Amino acid sequence: LVGGENRKAEKVRLRKGVNIIISTPGRMVDHLEKTENFKLDKVEWVVLDEADRMLELGYEREVQKVLTALQMKNNQKRQSLLLSATLTTGIQQLSEVSLRHPVFIDAANGALTNDTTANSDKDLVTPENLNQTFLLVPAKLRLVALGAFVLWKCQQSKDKKMLIFFPTQDMVDFYTRFLEIILWGDGNQEEKATSESLLEAGE
Repeated sequence: LVGGENRKAEKVRLRKGVNIIISTPGRMVDHLEKTENFKLDKVEWVVLDEADRMLELGYEREVQKVLTALQMKNNQKRQSLLLSATLTTGIQQLSEVSLRHPVFIDAANGALTNDTTANSDKDLVTPENLNQTFLLVPAKLRLVALGAFVLWKCQQSKDKKMLIFFPTQDMVDFYTRFLEIILWGDGNQEEKATSESLLEAGE
C-alpha cells in the first residue's frame, strides 16, 4: 500500500484477503480511516522497519495512529518488531508506546536485554575480515568517480558482486542506465546508427 497509487485497486486486493501487507505510514492511516473492510483483528506480526527514518521524515503522527488502532484490538498474541539503525529519544518513546515487555537486541554483539537504553553507547563490533575505505569526491565529479570505480572493480574480478545504495528510485534508474553504458556500451547507439543509415539510403 503506497501513497499515490490507486486506492480503489488497493481496496479490491484488501477485500480478497491478504497474508502480508507492506505499507507506507500515510497510506496505512488512509485505509484505516476510509476503507470499511480493512480490519486489524487478526494481525499477528507488526514490523516497523527504518523506524528512525520514519520519525526523521515526520511520520510520527501516522505511526502513532496505526499503533493506536492496533492496540484497540487488544490482540494478546500480536508480536511487534521495531527496527532502527540508531537509538534516539524518539525511538525509545516509540518503543514504549508500540512494545509490551520490550527486549532490546543489539545487532553489533547480539546482546539481549530488557533495557532499551542499554548497549546504546558501546562500540560497534566490526568483522575482522571487513575492509572499509572511503573517498571524498566533489559533487560535480561523483558521477565520473562512481563510473570509474565500478569499471575498475569489474576489470579486477568478474566473480565478485557489488551493492550500491541510492536514496531514491529515480537515482537507481538513472545510475542503472549509466552503469550499463559504462560497462557494456550503449546498444541504442548502434540501433540509432542503423536507423540513420536506412534513412540516408531511403533518401
